[in-house]
Amino acid sequence: MKHYYLIVDTETTKNRTVADFGAVLCDKQGRAYVGCKVLVSNHFDKMELWFNPQADSDDFWSYDNLPTRRTYYREMMENGQRSLASIHYINNWLNKIAGTYDPILTAYNLPFDRGACRNTGIDLSVFSDDFCLYKAARRHWKNVPQYAEWALRKGYVTATGNAQYSADSISHWILGENVPPEPHTAFEDAHEYERPILKSMLKRYNRKSLLELVDA
Repeated sequence: MKHYYLIVDTETTKNRTVADFGAVLCDKQGRAYVGCKVLVSNHFDKMELWFNPQADSDDFWSYDNLPTRRTYYREMMENGQRSLASIHYINNWLNKIAGTYDPILTAYNLPFDRGACRNTGIDLSVFSDDFCLYKAARRHWKNVPQYAEWALRKGYVTATGNAQYSADSISHWILGENVPPEPHTAFEDAHEYERPILKSMLKRYNRKSLLELVDA
């Protein structure tokens, strides 16, 4: 029986709604099938992107970097990498994916993405099973001492000095150090960084044991 997984990612507005929605459907070998990459009408175009008011001016998430981020999205629209789509369009796409493939829903911080989608009117409740990819990855790689040693050596550390289990850090452990950092755009993060993490885990866990890992 063929199993599918839908990885969702979002970038949000200052109001904690979705500005940039991305999703990629993959099978249990981690192969990508179809995807969705859109900017959300009445949110991206009407609201300020989220920023961290405490961030230093040269930080990606700073207020000073907002114009650069928005310009990048505009360029993506101009070259066809993004289009502006309604919430109705996104929900229709999700319903089609749920009805055709019945995938397990996941995201690298599912509670955050689910909340942002709920705030926006994007309906993720059409999927019968889900799990948080961050929670699964953290529980797996905490048992890999070589990962923690590598993360500390490469500077992937938390404020308390412990190893990070972010999508950026674990994906670079898997893919190699020459891969660029996450661009923090929804589809690209899901497809290029979170999908390799899921693919790596699916080599070790089947559908049942993966869900059990998260619930443990």
